[in-house]
Amino acid sequence: VNGVGLRPVPYPEADRLVEISQSHRKDPALATYMVSGPNFKDWKAQSRSFDGMSAYQWPRFVMTGGDEPLHVNGARVLADFLPLMGLKPALGRGFVPEDETSGGVVLIAHDLWQQRFGGDPSVLGKSVTLDTNAYTVVGILPPGYRYPVRAQVWVPLSPDSPFMRERSHRMGGVVAR
Repeated sequence: VNGVGLRPVPYPEADRLVEISQSHRKDPALATYMVSGPNFKDWKAQSRSFDGMSAYQWPRFVMTGGDEPLHVNGARVLADFLPLMGLKPALGRGFVPEDETSGGVVLIAHDLWQQRFGGDPSVLGKSVTLDTNAYTVVGILPPGYRYPVRAQVWVPLSPDSPFMRERSHRMGGVVAR
């Protein structure tokens, strides 16, 4: 009620978005919202009820390169994630399918951009380090957007990751419209 009625979420037609999860048929105690990439791919291929479906993971990163290292919530997302959510970056661009295989790019939350980079638009095209990997900033997301799990940075989800390849690797989430 709070998210939809009192304090609407910051994306279009949020009432049409759903989280999809899987459960363990034989042992309900093992029920979890985490999904495997192969199950997600099967659901997406067989779905007739949704306009779109995308997958994500929620790692934590250490961002270095500023005055102090900063722990940030992150999201690994497929290139179709932001369009599915009905979002466009406030500055720069979103992910394109090629980013899933080439990697090395990052989107930054508006509040992190303000706090860490002083709202400087020249951060686009610059490099930031998450853990020990360099990423080029390609976009800044609109104010208030922090999905999933209060993310502050988004990086492409690789189709070659264990999550996307192994059915037993239930380490992700699925959202559909």
